[in-house]
Amino acid sequence: MATTKELDQKISLLQSALIGLIGRDPEGEYRLKFVKRVLRKAQEPARSRFRGREAFLKELRQNA
Repeated sequence: MATTKELDQKISLLQSALIGLIGRDPEGEYRLKFVKRVLRKAQEPARSRFRGREAFLKELRQNA
């Protein structure tokens, strides 16, 4: 008889497989290199802090 820990592991594995099959992006899959780059950038501190739409637009205009 399986223990609860083993059952939890099996359920987790099945959930992961189900998400992988059903949760696909209708436009296709993202390239692994792109995903890694985005995740790496998300770990870096933000370069700017926007305090409203005016500040955001000002930053966009300066960098354009």
